[in-house]
Amino acid sequence: MAAGRQVSLVAIRFVDGCELGKPTVHIADRECDSVGHYRQGQQEQRCFVVRGKTHRRVKHGGQEKSVREVVEELYQQQGFRYSREVEFKGRVAKQYVAETSVVIARPAKPHRTRHGPTPRRVPGEAIALRLVISCIEDQDGKLLSEWLLWTNVPGGEQPEGVPAAQIAQWYYWRWTIESFFKLLKSAGHQVEHWQQETAEAIAKRLLVATMACVVVWQLARSAEPEASALRQLLVRLSGRQMKWGRAFTEPALLAGLGILLVMLDVVEQYDIEEIKRLAGIFLLGPYPLNL
Repeated sequence: MAAGRQVSLVAIRFVDGCELGKPTVHIADRECDSVGHYRQGQQEQRCFVVRGKTHRRVKHGGQEKSVREVVEELYQQQGFRYSREVEFKGRVAKQYVAETSVVIARPAKPHRTRHGPTPRRVPGEAIALRLVISCIEDQDGKLLSEWLLWTNVPGGEQPEGVPAAQIAQWYYWRWTIESFFKLLKSAGHQVEHWQQETAEAIAKRLLVATMACVVVWQLARSAEPEASALRQLLVRLSGRQMKWGRAFTEPALLAGLGILLVMLDVVEQYDIEEIKRLAGIFLLGPYPLNL
């Protein structure tokens, strides 16, 4: 984990030096939710949006509170406003957003390595951050997801500021990118186990894999009559079990698509009757194969 954080910091500083022409905002998940990260971002004048946990204690309204208490107060004060309609796990949902200002003053706690000594807490200056809460609800008002976002991006009331709804949308876009990474990694193409040795070879394979992900996304969202039948076919080919009430998942569609492409290549090379005959002889023994 510590090595991963160092790699992330190198990547962040590389992007900062690219001179993209507009201010860069780094959007990160909960692995960057630490006081040390926030203070370092402030010191290096770096804008960030980080998804946080609820265990942290902050100063809010002149009092020390847990983040959960701050969020509950916003619920009670009806501080949430409707933002937009979004898609969440294949379903149409609604996004509501609230924000407030908090101060973090406690010492930073550096990450402990596996075999190293317990690190000492590092005191630092208090930092003021915006806390943006994004809630995703279904059409019946049931809470599907809640994101707590820490950011030092100026608020919408300031010159060149960004409204809370826009911050929430940025993270929503990042969540969509994470879904793509999931298909590339553990739920699909297993990119971390590729054995290509050159950047060109990796780029070519990555391009093909990305095209497959795009096809799956289109199929998953298609309302065409044939799309439902094809989704059912791919799930069956994948051999994966679906949870109760779910007709398909994108990883299952991707797995089924890979098998379908192989099948199409096979039927181009072999006569279907020959396939049945060979399968009947060597897979089912003397028993007839009725397909």
